[in-house]
Amino acid sequence: MKKATLLGITALLIGVSPGVLLAAGPTGQPLSSVTHDATLNGSGTSTSPLSVVSPYTGVTHDATLTGNGTAASPLGVVPPAVPPLTGVTHDATLQGAGTSTSPLQVVPPAVPPLTGVTHDSSLTGNGTAASPLQVVTPAAFNSANGNLIALTQGDCCEQQSTTLETVSLSPGSYVINAVVVAASGDVAANATFAVQCKLRGANVLRYGNISSVLLNAVPVFGAQTTLPVTASVTLTVPDNVSVVCWQLSAPTTVFGQRVSLTAIQVQTLLSPSIVVH
Repeated sequence: MKKATLLGITALLIGVSPGVLLAAGPTGQPLSSVTHDATLNGSGTSTSPLSVVSPYTGVTHDATLTGNGTAASPLGVVPPAVPPLTGVTHDATLQGAGTSTSPLQVVPPAVPPLTGVTHDSSLTGNGTAASPLQVVTPAAFNSANGNLIALTQGDCCEQQSTTLETVSLSPGSYVINAVVVAASGDVAANATFAVQCKLRGANVLRYGNISSVLLNAVPVFGAQTTLPVTASVTLTVPDNVSVVCWQLSAPTTVFGQRVSLTAIQVQTLLSPSIVVH
């Protein structure tokens, strides 16, 4: 074919893809557009490049999902419906419904009312409001004069005395302390108040020294004084140690009251006042 014949061709059609035809003008002008069908977008230029039309329009799903799976509407899970809390089931150890208006609480254990207290013979009463606990008054405090015991008229030989309190001791070394509160039973203006006390054993006339007090002109009934008595002793046999008192003033009556007698056992006495075999 001759060259002139080629130049006479007015149009050259080139097949680039199904549905796309490129046309070049007879004068060699640049391509300005591309003709295509609906499967493509754009005109094929730098400002409107060709693109394939996606056939994807969305995802079919049930009510557990939302969206259609596209960029503009992504898929999402539908949150499950939660009914509002109306109460909690529990046993009798709790109370309340578990809500803000009725919170759960532990039921306090049932405590029976106090009906009495168990105690030994040193107390009386049962510990209730109607019968409160009380310390039993020692026998030395009980007499016709309430908590007073009239003291025997004594003599210089300590033979006559009134026993106010006694403690039983096993063999061993002890420090023994007694305190006696003596009270006057006379209201005379010139009454005298003379009392002596000591510690003695069942077969021992005296442990330690005699404690004495002498008051003159005591015009008040019940005027008091305190007599301490102390001894240290080592026993090789059991003994009953008593605190005894007697009055030296007559005819004034003297009473002993509020007696305290304690014996503290120690391992060793450096200088016991008496050793009983």
